[in-house]
Amino acid sequence: MDDIIANDEQIEQILQQTTVIPEQAADGIIVIDLAGKIRFVNAAWAAIHGYNAVDGLIGKHISEFHTEEQMENFVADFIEEAKRRGQLSGPVERVRNNGTVFCSQTKMTLAKNKKGKNVGLVVFAADTNHNGQTQEHLNEKITELTDKNEQFKQQIDMLKQTESELEEQHDQLKQRLNQQNTELADAKEQLQNKINNQKQTEEYLRQQLGESTAANQQLMEQLTEREHTESELSNQLEQRLNQQNTGLADAKEQLRNEIAERQQIEQHLKQQSDELITTITMNEQLQSQIFEYHETEKSLKQKIDELSVANEQLKHRITEQALAEDELKIQNDLLERNIKQ
Repeated sequence: MDDIIANDEQIEQILQQTTVIPEQAADGIIVIDLAGKIRFVNAAWAAIHGYNAVDGLIGKHISEFHTEEQMENFVADFIEEAKRRGQLSGPVERVRNNGTVFCSQTKMTLAKNKKGKNVGLVVFAADTNHNGQTQEHLNEKITELTDKNEQFKQQIDMLKQTESELEEQHDQLKQRLNQQNTELADAKEQLQNKINNQKQTEEYLRQQLGESTAANQQLMEQLTEREHTESELSNQLEQRLNQQNTGLADAKEQLRNEIAERQQIEQHLKQQSDELITTITMNEQLQSQIFEYHETEKSLKQKIDELSVANEQLKHRITEQALAEDELKIQNDLLERNIKQ
């Protein structure tokens, strides 16, 4: 592992950087890697902790000099804070080889290799018998620090609970947003379907109007043709009158027949004219319906615009909520830093 001291050469490099490691030092000194394994220990350290030699201490864990309760309640957090800050000092409770508990002023300094990577900690421990601090005073300090540490843990738990509640609210808000987006999408689809249906209806009406116009044109052509036919018949009648003076009676009878036929034709034309008027009336009604459909389409488009505005407002509210959550997280980070300090 890159961040753990792996061999004696790295240990020697750390000792050279500290420049205060001679065996004759009065203070106890050890070097541990980032996992807490002891890589170096001087004679003063062994003596302070009730050991006659240093040979059996190399390779053991730093918990060798602490009780399980000390490690859990204070020492482990003290080591992590020293790693984070780079250097940390303060009173730390320890246990001697014979089981007696004592307190010493401790200083931890983060050690790095030539590449600048963190590889371990150099730990200094002063014997309280030489520095004027009483055991009772140090025990009070330890108790006070332990109480504060417990308070900090409670505050962190409260912050985690608050963060969990905020995440739950965020999930609920996100769920509501997804639901509203789904509803908006459904409404938009329904409106689009109505518009498509109206367009189809409008196209059908236009087609009907075109067919009616074609029928009107056809009726006008038939009427013109009837008039032309009537004119031809009148000319033929006049020629016959001029040519057949002797057949006047027959001509009159034939004329009556033709007049009767013409009356029938006129009656038929009148019926077609009434049908044409009815068709024109229907065309006017169709045009009125087309106008109403256009008005309905405008109203539907206006509703779509209103829904789009509502959607934008909802997105804006979500953005504000996200900004508030980011600000709260920043405050949580600041509070955690203040707690650790």
